Amino acid sequence: KGLSTNHSHGAGKLYEPPANLGPTIDLVPPEDRRTITDQTAFVMQQMKVCYFDGRSANRPAGFPGLACKHCGEKRGGRKYFWSTANRFTNNGSTLTKHLEECKSIPDSVRERLAFYKSYHTRQMEILPR
Repeated sequence: KGLSTNHSHGAGKLYEPPANLGPTIDLVPPEDRRTITDQTAFVMQQMKVCYFDGRSANRPAGFPGLACKHCGEKRGGRKYFWSTANRFTNNGSTLTKHLEECKSIPDSVRERLAFYKSYHTRQMEILPR
């Protein structure tokens, strides 16, 4: 669901992430905040950077992705590893849908998400392109 896993890499090949990329980076830099909706910003606040563990041939070990801050570290928690930025852009709603259904999210987060979702479409219409 939302994952592109048809792109394989050679066994044992390690993806080297940039040195400045870590689990605590701000996924929405301040200069980008004015170009996205409140819902998108909030959804990204609920995610953190993670790295593929290499347990399959779909991505090399160390390949960067996103994990839900609420369930990503739990067994069966959601992690996303898109092969390109374009695939991420085209599947962004996958993250929102996960947050709406995640069993580990506090009610207060779910309520805020519903509030931001209530005006997301209207906000998209008025944002600069």
